Amino acid sequence: MDSSRLPRMSDALVPGCLGLLGVVEVVRVEELAEAPALPLVVTLLMCAGLVARRIAPLPTAVLTALLFATYPVIDRGQAESLIQALALLVAAYAVAAYATIRPAVVALAILVAAGAIRSLLMDYDLGSVVVNSMWAVLAWAVGRGIHERDRRTEMAQLAAAESERLRDASEREATRSPSAVASRGSCTTWSPMQ
Repeated sequence: MDSSRLPRMSDALVPGCLGLLGVVEVVRVEELAEAPALPLVVTLLMCAGLVARRIAPLPTAVLTALLFATYPVIDRGQAESLIQALALLVAAYAVAAYATIRPAVVALAILVAAGAIRSLLMDYDLGSVVVNSMWAVLAWAVGRGIHERDRRTEMAQLAAAESERLRDASEREATRSPSAVASRGSCTTWSPMQ
C-alpha cells in the first residue's frame, strides 16, 4: 500500500483539537448543553471527517457541507456552533489546497451552498448569508494560494534537478573528451622521418 495515500499522524491534530473544542463548546454553551447528544455527534463527525482532508479532500468537503447544512433541520432551535463553522472553513481550505482545480471549484460551490442553507434555516437575513458564505470563499482562496505556491516550488525544484543533471552530464563529457583526444593522438602520431 502506498504510504503517501495514508493519513499522517499530524493530519489528526487539527480535527482532534477542533473535536476537543467542540466538546467544550457543547458543554459550556447553555443552548447546546440542554440536549448535548446531537450537537456533539454532528460536531465530532465533522471533525473526524477532516482527518482524511489531504488524501480525500472532495469527499471530506462534501461530508462536512452535508452535516453543516442539515444540522439545523435535524435539531431546530439549537444555538450556532462555532466549531462546526470552523470545521467548514478547514474543509474549504483543504479542498483548495489538496485537490485539483475542478474538484476544488465544485467543492467550493457545495460549501458555500451549505453555509447559505444553514444561514437561511437559522433565519439569518440575506446580508448575513452572504457574509457567512464569504468566509468559506476566503478560506478556499487561501488554500488555493498555498496549492499554487507548492506547485510552483515543485516545478522549480524539478527544473533545478534537470539543470543539475544536464550540467553533470556536460562536465562528464568535457572530462572524457580531452582524454579521448589525447589517447587517440598518441596512437596516430606522425613521424617526419621519411
